[in-house]
Amino acid sequence: RHDSLRATFSRNGSDICLHESSPFELDYEDISHLPDNEQDALISDLWKNIALSPMNLEEGPLLFAWLKKRASNTHELVIAAHHVVCDGWSIGLMLSELSAAYGNGGSLPEATESAPSFFDYAELTDSREISNRDNDYWIQRFADAPPNLDLPLDFPRPHFRTFEATRLDYRIDPQLAKSLPKAAAGMRVSMVNMVLASYFVLLHRLTGNEDIVVGLPVAGQATQNRLGQLGHMVHLLPIRIQLSADTPFSELCQQVKSEVLNATEHSNFTFGKLIESMNVDRTRVPLINTIFNIDQPLEHIQFGEVSGTVRTVPRAAENFEMFLNVLPSSESLTIEATY
Repeated sequence: RHDSLRATFSRNGSDICLHESSPFELDYEDISHLPDNEQDALISDLWKNIALSPMNLEEGPLLFAWLKKRASNTHELVIAAHHVVCDGWSIGLMLSELSAAYGNGGSLPEATESAPSFFDYAELTDSREISNRDNDYWIQRFADAPPNLDLPLDFPRPHFRTFEATRLDYRIDPQLAKSLPKAAAGMRVSMVNMVLASYFVLLHRLTGNEDIVVGLPVAGQATQNRLGQLGHMVHLLPIRIQLSADTPFSELCQQVKSEVLNATEHSNFTFGKLIESMNVDRTRVPLINTIFNIDQPLEHIQFGEVSGTVRTVPRAAENFEMFLNVLPSSESLTIEATY
């Protein structure tokens, strides 16, 4: 249905090949005869293999799925897709369509709109010129490079980056989480802006820096009104904030709100183009050391009469020194810190 999931790429990355539809292979295994601890170990090994196994961009496929039967009424579905064809918005869209199809006898309801072509989007993006307005905004915003964000380390920084990563998860106290929307409304900012402002405070306390840049991924589906588009459409916006120990938190929230709005309004400009225009240290991740992201609420999902719980598989490698992902739910917030 979605052509991006049938895509492969040329060796130099300049061309996309969109293949015809073909049956999808679902790897099914009944492990219900195993004790719970052995089932857990098997699933854990699968997660590790997913995180470590490379995908062939030239030959594909770039989407895989495994279904493990753990009991007569309990199954675990594991989906893995290469980020070049599937972003966070796409995962939410995919699960939503799977839910709709499952509850409709295996096919999507007739009223479902046809899937927009990622090939059309790619051609449109390739032909679109970067406006002088967007170009001038980012060049002016980073006319002077901010200082390196030196996060405190437990071990010496290696001479060569290995990209090896691990993840720590932290669940915010439910009572605190419930109070956040009201606190954000009291300062007339969104909860996303308030939590991002909190992250800037943390980075300032850890490093002492008063000029900090955090990368904010923004879904192109939302900014370009292509809500049904599945594919990689993420824009990475460098959010630059000046703060000190004396900056009132309410003032910081307003600064973050303004900066995010301005960045979103000038999002037709790639992060790579900005780096090309700057003289920055290339021995480390240039300009952006850390990413802040808030995912769509996907903790629970219905498949007809079947209830599902959604979890994310930790990555074994990371491009950035710290990737802070916030998962909202009806009861709390979970912070996934990959470093």
